[in-house]
Amino acid sequence: METITLNTKAKMPMIGLGTYLNPGKEVKEAVKAALSLGYHHIDTAAVYNNEKEIGEVLQEFFKSNSIKREELFITSKLGISITITVNKCLYYFLKTSLSNLQISYLDLYLIHWPGVERLSPNDEQNASLRKESWKALEELYQSGRVKAIGVSNYEIKHLKELLEDCKVKPAVNQVECHPLCYPSELIKFCKDNDIVFESYSPLGTGKLLNDPKVLNIAEKHKKKASQVLIRWAFQHNLPTVPKSKTPERIRDNINIFDFQLEQEDMETLNSMNQNRHFCWNPEKVK
Repeated sequence: METITLNTKAKMPMIGLGTYLNPGKEVKEAVKAALSLGYHHIDTAAVYNNEKEIGEVLQEFFKSNSIKREELFITSKLGISITITVNKCLYYFLKTSLSNLQISYLDLYLIHWPGVERLSPNDEQNASLRKESWKALEELYQSGRVKAIGVSNYEIKHLKELLEDCKVKPAVNQVECHPLCYPSELIKFCKDNDIVFESYSPLGTGKLLNDPKVLNIAEKHKKKASQVLIRWAFQHNLPTVPKSKTPERIRDNINIFDFQLEQEDMETLNSMNQNRHFCWNPEKVK
């Protein structure tokens, strides 16, 4: 599996399994399929409410010696609350995630959203609570219980604010990205500041799978639309975490290394950008 090197020197697989799926059997079967097919990167979050099920699958694979913990890259995410403190992050949020996942450390821990639950997007408290949350993540990073820290859904304005006084630079910014939502300025800002831009929802929550331009390119290369979209991200050097609950699609999503999109294909897909979000849009978060 191809990897990208973070500013911590850790290597993150370019393709992971997104697990924004229903907890229970659905997510367990998806993770089992992914690990069996060679995925080494699993992406989850506290708010997904499925860390416990993922942990049970991980233990099955560890006990059978099918895979070792050090061979995996596991990401989870922290939601910012009004009562955020360093101690609460360490002794409640992270402890709960690690306990549910049945592991002793995370490879990557992200602040999930630049806003705060129960606050309006334009509330000035968002900025101060983001700052407090990042201090907490820096403490967790220094403790060794998380190997890298980063953010998710951060705009350039949020990153500039963070970079002004952080002690540890974020390793990753995970953002919705696909041809209809291609934030080239944000990608460049991340690259210029040694932050890996990671794409989530690379298929546009499935809405791009029937797009005529995508289908034409897929037909030309005798590939599926999903493979074209993931390959597009890969050729932009963007790691990505497509989600699926279907073993066949999980297999397809990782089999994108045997073809190359031509320059005209890339230009066609790039030109589709409409800054259209199908998931969360953080632009209004102050």
